[in-house]
Amino acid sequence: MGGDGKMAGIDSKTLRARAAGGQATLNGWCSIPEPTVAEIMALQPWDTLTVDLQHGLLDFQLALDLIRTIQGHGKPTLARIPSLEESWLIMKLLDAGAGGLICPNVSTPEEAARFVAACTYPPAGNRSYGPTRAVLLDADYAKTADGRIVKAVQIEDDRAVAAVNEIAAVAGLDMLYVGPADLSLAYGLTPRLDPEYPEVLAAYEAVIKACEARGLVAGIHCLTPGYAARMYKMGFRLMSIGNDVRLLTRVVAETVKETAGAIEEVRNARDAVTKG
Repeated sequence: MGGDGKMAGIDSKTLRARAAGGQATLNGWCSIPEPTVAEIMALQPWDTLTVDLQHGLLDFQLALDLIRTIQGHGKPTLARIPSLEESWLIMKLLDAGAGGLICPNVSTPEEAARFVAACTYPPAGNRSYGPTRAVLLDADYAKTADGRIVKAVQIEDDRAVAAVNEIAAVAGLDMLYVGPADLSLAYGLTPRLDPEYPEVLAAYEAVIKACEARGLVAGIHCLTPGYAARMYKMGFRLMSIGNDVRLLTRVVAETVKETAGAIEEVRNARDAVTKG
């Protein structure tokens, strides 16, 4: 919490301002249902962290535990909901203090508008009032929430790409976030992160242009730092790199392999001396 009583960190205005100024936002991705892992992620120099309730192993209560843990270390915290149909979860996550939401599988401007309305208090939206935990973080939450909450929709299929300019024009949106694996599937291709398919790269360009035209943030999920840097050069301004599962798996695998190799070298040197 900042000294002014408001929730600290990146909100919708500052996120968009960072993007307009060419500043990259590095987003960590939390899917393991364990606050200690979230704490480890929060202690690293991410700009934001996202708690994943779509493909992550989390229910609402575990997500709340992760949100509290991450925010306790001063990190702006987003959450990805399972689907647009989970409107009750949109409300509960925001009431719990999430600083923004990412909605997957949005293919039309009408769906984007429904999502924004669910995140917004009347008269502009239809969110019910009851910010149980959020008001503890911001005493003026009723006045500030609509302008602070980051509202992002995922562009994940060819229908969304075809309608990307109309989606970007929906009032209240802050970010279009690309899901490369689902986007690959939509074009009949093998799903993967960091794809090189021409169809997918062309879709990236369409998303970036739509965001630039409307002053939105173009976000993307990446697997490797090198690809994230390429995406930044292309025009994306928020890049997620893997998730906690992938990062932990990679580091553990590399460490075990390196250790086994070092031991093998010692063993071979000792055997050479013995045989000599």
